[in-house]
Amino acid sequence: MIFRFAAAFLAWLVGLQACLAEAGDLLVSSRFSNNVLRYDRHTGAFKGVFASGNGLANPNGIAYGPDGNLYVGLGDTGRIMKFQGQTGSYLGDFVNSDVAGFSGCRAIAFGPDGNLYVAGANINSVLRFDGATGAFQDVFASGNGMNGTVGLTFASNGDLYVGAAISNAAYRFNSQGQFIRTYGGGALSNVTGVLFDSQNRLLTAYSVSNRIQRYNLNGTSAGSFAVTGSLNTPIGMILDPDGNLLVGSFGTDSVLKYDAMTGAFLGTLVTSGSGGLDGTHNFAFMQVPGPGGVAIGLVALNLHLRRRRQC
Repeated sequence: MIFRFAAAFLAWLVGLQACLAEAGDLLVSSRFSNNVLRYDRHTGAFKGVFASGNGLANPNGIAYGPDGNLYVGLGDTGRIMKFQGQTGSYLGDFVNSDVAGFSGCRAIAFGPDGNLYVAGANINSVLRFDGATGAFQDVFASGNGMNGTVGLTFASNGDLYVGAAISNAAYRFNSQGQFIRTYGGGALSNVTGVLFDSQNRLLTAYSVSNRIQRYNLNGTSAGSFAVTGSLNTPIGMILDPDGNLLVGSFGTDSVLKYDAMTGAFLGTLVTSGSGGLDGTHNFAFMQVPGPGGVAIGLVALNLHLRRRRQC
């Protein structure tokens, strides 16, 4: 009984420490320079190559996991690599490239259940992997005409939204992987990135039409959002801690900033080609432990030592 309580309490402490983490520098997957680059999130100043080597090639989706490490999906081989979240040192492969016919990653996201969800472009599906071990679990979402999966995001209720470029729509699935509805399409072309704003509205990037469109959850359009600036082939999007929307301009190798509520263009955060940026794809913010991290670590260590003495 004591052991089970201790294990549960330790898991809670790990989760609490993650919640106390603050957003640090901006990480960008640079698809054609085969690395992940680091920038100051306030000024856009280049701060070095964060992750590279060990076969890292054509990085697409990137995401921090519950363990505080960075996961990088490769677009050509389907490998998902794991890097230490603060230093960028290589920790090994998390997902093998020959799983379930999967050979091309476009986006990755950790779900509310702690598992890893992967947009497999070559199989037009979303695969689910164990968030702790990387073991393949199942094909979570597929069918209904979904073709060319590029973007992933979760709603607050746990529903998964998938940007599909070739079928030109965002697809919504519930927490059991059951299809609900589509968003977008029409005259606009190539849905790529998907993201929710703070008002629970869906933002969709149209990479050919060079704009961001906003939708209500019932599928009705809430109007064009970001259409100004030098936006060219948008794919990745992320909200920064200051409430702004950052959009990757794949065609100009840059990162643009917009007001997340109005869509007003606020300027270029990362200038074209800065630090060798070539093919802006996706984003993550480095996780900086908050002031409670040290105390939590000491409590967890003390609990672990007490449990050992009782065994």
